Amino acid sequence: MEPSRILIIDDNSAILTMLQQALQLEGYVTHTALNGLEGLALVKLIKPHLVLLDQSMPGLTGFEVVRRLQLTGNTAPIIMVTANDIDRNTVLARGCQDLLTKPFRLNDLYEIVQRHLQRQASCSDCECL
Repeated sequence: MEPSRILIIDDNSAILTMLQQALQLEGYVTHTALNGLEGLALVKLIKPHLVLLDQSMPGLTGFEVVRRLQLTGNTAPIIMVTANDIDRNTVLARGCQDLLTKPFRLNDLYEIVQRHLQRQASCSDCECL
């Protein structure tokens, strides 16, 4: 079984590197983008199994990236990662599958990623995402 591909989109290079290294240690294949446009281009190329997405970025905000991904038919779970005071229900209503608030513990990151990847794998033939 091939490892899951995770796309991480965050304009903070230190957070991007930390997330990438942490997820690679767990056996995931990671790809990174420093802004929304770069992330959207990578989605087409790598077809990620999951997207970790920062809300506050220059240019396209995280919610604008989510909107554009929805227009392309993206089915990969999108986890909003933000330091902003955003309500979880707002994040879900805008098309994300979960919210991870900065600062967070790595165990919380691993749990959320694993839960959504397992759900996606078990629902690959249905419409539950």
